[in-house]
Amino acid sequence: MMEKISLIDETFDRFRSESYNLSVEISMTGYKISITDAVRESVILLITSPFDIASSDRKDWTDIVQNLFVQHEMLARKFKNVYFSFESTLFTIIPSDIFMPERAKQLLETVHQLPDLYEVRFNHIRELNATVIYALPNSLTSKWIEKQPKTIFVGHPSPLIAMSTLAKWDKDEPFIQVQFADGFYTQAVSKNKELLNCNTFSLYNINDTAYHLINTTKLLGYDAEVSEINLTGSYVELGALQSLMNQYFKKVNGENLLHTHSFTYSIAKYKNIYWNLFNLNLCE
Repeated sequence: MMEKISLIDETFDRFRSESYNLSVEISMTGYKISITDAVRESVILLITSPFDIASSDRKDWTDIVQNLFVQHEMLARKFKNVYFSFESTLFTIIPSDIFMPERAKQLLETVHQLPDLYEVRFNHIRELNATVIYALPNSLTSKWIEKQPKTIFVGHPSPLIAMSTLAKWDKDEPFIQVQFADGFYTQAVSKNKELLNCNTFSLYNINDTAYHLINTTKLLGYDAEVSEINLTGSYVELGALQSLMNQYFKKVNGENLLHTHSFTYSIAKYKNIYWNLFNLNLCE
């Protein structure tokens, strides 16, 4: 269950919004909002809230978006940058060299059956020469851009993938990063800043999760006993999973090793849980 949080630093000034970056993540069960002071590069606002009724088959997001702007009038203000992401497993990754925008939907449909009334978008990860193609509800995006027409849309796995080009890791050793979300997790494996694998798995229990993480590592030709792994995101059994994984991996980090911002005191303890939200700017 998503936690209900409202943390606003005393330095937040709604009339200085043009010097702030706004990030918004929406899932089937709720929403997350953060604001970063671009001058100080510090996260100064975090708001998260579950929807009154969670849904896995919501067709029309119009009312949800309208209510967001009613409840949080600051969302309609002018910001330096606005980032928006929809939490979903509907994505695929291809080399940018062979990507053609007009074929984006066709490529995505080779691996996913898209729901009705979903639209297809994409992000380029330049350092990896990779393109993330993803889908999200059309009624969600169309209603959002009525208020924020210059929004930068970001695929859910894009920050995780982009991070593999920035993280400092031992040469010739795999960099394994896991991001937990609502009912699933995304695993990205890279080596020497080259993406080797990125996939999602449903969340059932810690034994099932551990099996997939170990198995994926072995299928890529690496030994878990000499590999390190990062676990980030929101998962109620994260502590138990970390203890279990310590039996198989060389080292298990329960906190992300890379943060692109500083955080005000009250928000700092959430920097790992909402890492994806705080780092949507990695995909500018």
